[in-house]
Amino acid sequence: MKSFVFLCLLISVKIQAQTDLTTHFYADIKRGIDLLYSEQKKVTGCIDGLDCAETAPKEILIQNAIQFKNQFDQTLKKYTLSGFSTEKVNFNLTKFKFNSPLQKADSLSNTVYGYIYRPNLPYHCEGNFKFPGTLFIHHVADKIDDEQMFANLAAQMHKGVIMLIYLPEYGPRKKIKTDLPFANDIFEFKNQLLQSILDIHIAGEILKADPLVSKNNLQLAGLSLGAMVTAISAGIDPLFDKYLIGLGGGDLASIMTSDKSKHGGEIKSALSNISWNTDYARYNLSSLDAITWAYTVKNKKIMILNAQNDELIDHEKSFLKLLNAYKQNNTVETKIYDSSHVPDHHTLGLKKALGIYVSILSSIVNFFGDSQSALINQCQNQYTN
Repeated sequence: MKSFVFLCLLISVKIQAQTDLTTHFYADIKRGIDLLYSEQKKVTGCIDGLDCAETAPKEILIQNAIQFKNQFDQTLKKYTLSGFSTEKVNFNLTKFKFNSPLQKADSLSNTVYGYIYRPNLPYHCEGNFKFPGTLFIHHVADKIDDEQMFANLAAQMHKGVIMLIYLPEYGPRKKIKTDLPFANDIFEFKNQLLQSILDIHIAGEILKADPLVSKNNLQLAGLSLGAMVTAISAGIDPLFDKYLIGLGGGDLASIMTSDKSKHGGEIKSALSNISWNTDYARYNLSSLDAITWAYTVKNKKIMILNAQNDELIDHEKSFLKLLNAYKQNNTVETKIYDSSHVPDHHTLGLKKALGIYVSILSSIVNFFGDSQSALINQCQNQYTN
């Protein structure tokens, strides 16, 4: 419990919002909006397909984006960490919870739940090591078993401190288990995403305060849904130093309105409630779209995992646009798999599908950090010999 003394201190600490620099973002946001709409001659979709081309729509979209950023900053500025508590599960796993900065009437999403996986160190070596700290955001599921497996493996390999949180309307943050995670009301959906990136910021601050975490090595990673939220957070909130976008992308509208007949399982179920047309969605979601904010992401390290035949993340609209924008001001690494969004053994064959899955797993675990097991063993031997 020595390593968690910092948790008590955080309860009384005021979480500081990022300095409002939206006026300096104008040119970058304009470039992002132009890129998002580069395949369209005019912007449509203000209200269920109403043509907005005569009302300087791109200027409206830029101002909407700035307004969204200001809403994020102002909500953080008013927030003081509250409801924070921890429960130690075993030698390397601790549960925690805190009150979300965005509170809704009668909602279980008002409380954020999560886990911290920490490398197990000999007591006399605890002060000798620092690790990358990674907040890992889950895919579209109430059970986050895969993410827990990745995090536990990385912690046991002494690669880093890994934190997981449930996004709003997932797991214990859902009132009725059978409820669908995405609201069909697009403005409620935007509110849900705002709450997500606010929760990510607070969780990131908590992770950064962990005495085992290197203060200049704070990372945000996401898989599928988590990757989309990670990309949005990267543009809105510069808290993290490094990002992993695993099978995600920009142009949220094309993702959310993609052909449901091409999806199965959890993705098909999650999208089944969405009835927007793409133009309407792009207009209303552009204020927070990862592509809108892509040029504001600067001096970061970014890894993007992409499936060449992804039926959810369009290769041109969602992946390449985001990739090319990030390359302007960041160090970007990509890995592209010959696969659909979820490697399918029926089409790829069991051996190839399993190989892709293992490769994705390895990329994620290696992103968490380099193993320090050998150095830790040396430290322990100094005290036992």
